[in-house]
Amino acid sequence: DTPFYKGWNGFLNDERLAALLEKYDKKLLFFPHRRMQKYLGEFSAASERIKFADAGNYDIQDVLKSAALMITDYSSVFFDFAYMRKPVIFYQFDEKEFRERQYKKGYLDYHDTVLGEWTGTNDELIAALERKLEGGIKEIPEETVKEFFPLWDERNCERIFEAITGRNK
Repeated sequence: DTPFYKGWNGFLNDERLAALLEKYDKKLLFFPHRRMQKYLGEFSAASERIKFADAGNYDIQDVLKSAALMITDYSSVFFDFAYMRKPVIFYQFDEKEFRERQYKKGYLDYHDTVLGEWTGTNDELIAALERKLEGGIKEIPEETVKEFFPLWDERNCERIFEAITGRNK
């Protein structure tokens, strides 16, 4: 009966979510953080279009590559998703408590990032998702990604290798 459970389970059981998934012929995969995996069986959903991802049966890399849109709270995995130019919606229903008890505000302002849309309530999340689905899920513009990731190219492994071996001097 935690705020985390109430927030996410409330979303997963919202009839408006079920209607959106049906209307736009979409599926939703709920893939909580590995620390929350043991509680996966406690969650329920209002639609057969919502599946629950047990980390033992799903590879996160495959999920990231195949997903069109990500809804997350504070997980840094959104950086990987945004790097691929895929849209993100942040659902931070517990922001005040999270900032007081877990992590202080960092360098990224979720309310004002070009990499995703911030929502703080279930209603805001449903509305944001509906806007994305209505307009067709669009990639993050390349200019936006390049602004946030200045070295957005295909040479990351090369730069890491050079940094480790000292060959970039």
